[in-house]
Amino acid sequence: MSQKVFLLAAHSAWGGASNFNDMFNSGGYECIEILSNTDPYDYGSHMNDKKLFQTNKEDLSLITAKLSVAHDAIFFLFDMGGVNMFYDFIRGPFGHLRDCRVNTFWSGTGYKEGGYAHYNKWRQNAKVRVSPGTSYAMPDLVALDPESQPLYQPQDLIRASGLRAKASDTGALKERELTIYHTPGRKGGDNRKGTLDIRRILGTEVSRVARNLIKSGIQVSYEQLGTSSREFAPHARALAAKAASHIFIDKVGSYSSGGLGKSGLESLAMGVPTVSSVYETQFRDPYKGLQDCIIDGTEPTQWVPEVIRLLEDKEHYDRWVENILLKNECIGFDNTLAYLEETMTR
Repeated sequence: MSQKVFLLAAHSAWGGASNFNDMFNSGGYECIEILSNTDPYDYGSHMNDKKLFQTNKEDLSLITAKLSVAHDAIFFLFDMGGVNMFYDFIRGPFGHLRDCRVNTFWSGTGYKEGGYAHYNKWRQNAKVRVSPGTSYAMPDLVALDPESQPLYQPQDLIRASGLRAKASDTGALKERELTIYHTPGRKGGDNRKGTLDIRRILGTEVSRVARNLIKSGIQVSYEQLGTSSREFAPHARALAAKAASHIFIDKVGSYSSGGLGKSGLESLAMGVPTVSSVYETQFRDPYKGLQDCIIDGTEPTQWVPEVIRLLEDKEHYDRWVENILLKNECIGFDNTLAYLEETMTR
């Protein structure tokens, strides 16, 4: 019988829960996401048949049935939303879940911006009494909890490669029209991902290079998906845009919301040269090799010379891509699952 795994999250995009769902099921586990609500981005829609929503009345009986017999299951709690859901379960009719294997994954800015002091200690709360489990955190957050292991959201490298190939085959990825892409989503109206600085810098320091490239028949453009707090672009649309880009910018500046995030991991999985702040990121095993695959954007303009060289020098660009594809297996399903099987409580 397959080992049961339950992923608890506010919605699929938090912590990239659907990525873990896909990875565990692909690896032979019987995995289900239990979510507080639907995801406005439709994140991980290809895993919708493995999701149960607390807001869906038809799913409530299924959640009850599955948790009632989940005595030997593995749990992954994603950020504060997942922890709060689990707490509600054990305070209610599922007190037996206290004895299950309970792992946590911290990935959100809420944890970074003050929640960590409380949630690092939630297991020791006398009212909770949960069995000790493994704590994971994004590599820019591990310093907030000395017991946390580094973890990035796993990526389906085969699927990512297919999206990149499709963009090339359909002409969306053009050889002489170089696209710099940025997806701040709902954060596009402010500077939480350095979006305002990115647009300003590209409009000044990079535009001169772009004008020179036009003389040789090469166009350079900047595209952005997300401009206001009300915009919810479908996840599939964002993936297609990254697949059609030549350079992807996740976030810049030490003031931005953390280090490399889900967006940057998705572009790296496709082999796209990626700019990101790596502020406070600890590149420990199993992610040491990933460090020289990222164009460091921690300081607002330090990424500009490398981006210019990538635009001007195709051989240099091709070497960057080759380096990414040689080392991005550390974020793939196989390597991530092997790492978790060595470290998670199960």
